[in-house]
Amino acid sequence: DTHGTTIPHSRMCGRIGAFAVWQYCLSDEEIAFLSGCGELLCADQTVPEAVICTAYNKFFDASAKADVSACRELYSVLRRYAVLDPSRPLYHLSQPFGAIFDPCGAFWYDNKYHVFSYRNVNFVLEYSSLDHYVSEDLIDWTEYPVGPFADADEDIFCIYLMNHFIDSDGRLRILYTGQGIEGKCGILAESNDGTVTYTNKKAVLKNYHHDGHVFKYGDKWYTITSRMMKGLRTDGKGDAVVMFSSDDLEHWTEENEIFSQPRPEWNMSGFLEFPYLLFFGDKAVLMVGGDIRYFIGTFDWNEKKFIPDNPDGIRLDPVNPFYCFNPLCVDNKGENGSERRIIMGLYSQIGDTGYGVMPWFGVHTMPRVLTFCTDHIRQDPVPEFEKLRGECDRADDIILEEGRRYIISKNICPYAEISAT
Repeated sequence: DTHGTTIPHSRMCGRIGAFAVWQYCLSDEEIAFLSGCGELLCADQTVPEAVICTAYNKFFDASAKADVSACRELYSVLRRYAVLDPSRPLYHLSQPFGAIFDPCGAFWYDNKYHVFSYRNVNFVLEYSSLDHYVSEDLIDWTEYPVGPFADADEDIFCIYLMNHFIDSDGRLRILYTGQGIEGKCGILAESNDGTVTYTNKKAVLKNYHHDGHVFKYGDKWYTITSRMMKGLRTDGKGDAVVMFSSDDLEHWTEENEIFSQPRPEWNMSGFLEFPYLLFFGDKAVLMVGGDIRYFIGTFDWNEKKFIPDNPDGIRLDPVNPFYCFNPLCVDNKGENGSERRIIMGLYSQIGDTGYGVMPWFGVHTMPRVLTFCTDHIRQDPVPEFEKLRGECDRADDIILEEGRRYIISKNICPYAEISAT
């Protein structure tokens, strides 16, 4: 039960320290090969399989040493082989060797864009630490050391969605869901080296925590999380969004169930996860996973209640089949240096899970800019992608007359025409 509170996962994804087959013991050299500690048992060290496996194993070692330069170089090695696969998209973020799932920890920090996802090669969410992807332009990505690692009693079975924030003292902090020995809990940690490593883990929401993010209103900190009931509520409602408050980020008090709704036809179990509460002036927007909807409304801070204008909400994207999303990356690259909010998402669970030289799984969407428009949210491709279009012509304010044909681009494509009819 991957969303349970006490049952650990059934399979393990990670680095192999030792391995044995019944009635057959591996040699020291074979164990060294599997763990990446010794010479590969391959006559030709230049064949793709040998280079890829070596680079992947060395990446783990470089991560353990927090060696950013080595991780970037090893990612480049894996990426060079990955782009040779004609089935892999070039400008959508994907993991060169292994899987990429839900985007978490989306954050703009030190003029770089950061996003994280589960680290594993078996395409499951078990025993996973987090891969850390970094970009300066939202197009070209590299990879930083793995982190945070699932290496504590509180998160040993898996780390789920994580998000960043800056605390009152200017420190870079994270809150994430850990699946540990005693069940699920919300874990607070910090980074003192600019997102390279995460330390000082502390379980602060010990009874239950499933996704969510942290923000400050007035002199209090708040976090919201989903309380999953899997269709077992007796009042006919689906899963709830619950708010907690804190004065010091370590001691949290449950405030209220800020949102729930009757189980609709499009979500009969009422399943809901990774909620985000965003504010645009006096309006609030609640985004929820499950069926990927958002609700525009108001937030009553006295009652701690979200009041939607439309109880049915709006599909976040009615076309693309993406499941998980993260809208918490805010930079200052908007018009005249204004803030812009960028959403990242898991576009599709596609890939090659066992037939190619480099098994891979999952694709992220191209990042988009979110703009609040009174009764809906508009999504626009980030303008950084314009540089991928190459040479082009542009014409504005064209007035068409019925029955006439117009040449759009004489220089580049003399046959590109439009007709008013």
